[in-house]
Amino acid sequence: MDLLARSDAPLSAEEWETLDTVVVETARKYLVGRKFIPVFGPLGAGLPLVPAPELTGFEAGAQISTAGSKFLNLAPLHKDFLLKYMDLETGQRLGLPIDYAPAAAAAYALALQEDQLVFNGCRECGLTGLLNAPGSQTVAAGDWSAAGALFADVVKAIDALGSAGFPGAYAIALSPADYALVHRPLAPAATLEIDLLRDVAQSGVYPAPALTGCGQVVVLETGSLNMDLAVGMDVQTAYLGPDNLNHPFRLMETLALRVKRPQAIVVIGGKAKRAR
Repeated sequence: MDLLARSDAPLSAEEWETLDTVVVETARKYLVGRKFIPVFGPLGAGLPLVPAPELTGFEAGAQISTAGSKFLNLAPLHKDFLLKYMDLETGQRLGLPIDYAPAAAAAYALALQEDQLVFNGCRECGLTGLLNAPGSQTVAAGDWSAAGALFADVVKAIDALGSAGFPGAYAIALSPADYALVHRPLAPAATLEIDLLRDVAQSGVYPAPALTGCGQVVVLETGSLNMDLAVGMDVQTAYLGPDNLNHPFRLMETLALRVKRPQAIVVIGGKAKRAR
């Protein structure tokens, strides 16, 4: 069964290969969560659910195992784009390259959707994200307009993680505005605040558009024993069939964030409201 109907599209094998490369490279550029959260899968396009293991038994003398038999919905995400017949005909007849900018823009939009799911969850899918995972830790935020204040809060978050048995490596995610803010120098040595953050976050410091406007920073210990991103169908391009001589396509994927040890996450600024 040709689920993606790719054989019906007016693209050659070489053109499909170029299109797929554009989509994958663009998504890889803009995806933030996948830069520090391991991927589990892909598990298959038709899989609707995935087990949601929560590890227990870390106390002395106990046996580590997964608690309960919960399952998570794999959230379906998609973004459509259109290639106009005149662009395809002109390119193919004259031997000119096809402009895949609409596909790249769709990959960018899908990447933003995925990171919204990773950080904020999806209420209608019954999923929580890093900002609202039950059992995660919180640290009150200070006044980040003062130089060094954001770094001081990150140190508090790392202290909370270490005290709870999470020695690192750590990753930090913050809004693009806060990422720009921490490039300020700190007196008297003129050290940049971002350099201090990188020193304590061995797994990286990442600007995340999904955090724009929420006034929160996420600090977490990385590793698949703490969390992963379960992927049913990874990003794929499907052909939707001709429409008024033009050619619509759909980028789609299914996935869910699985938090196995929620205390490995610290949200600076408190927990966000669950996504709508």
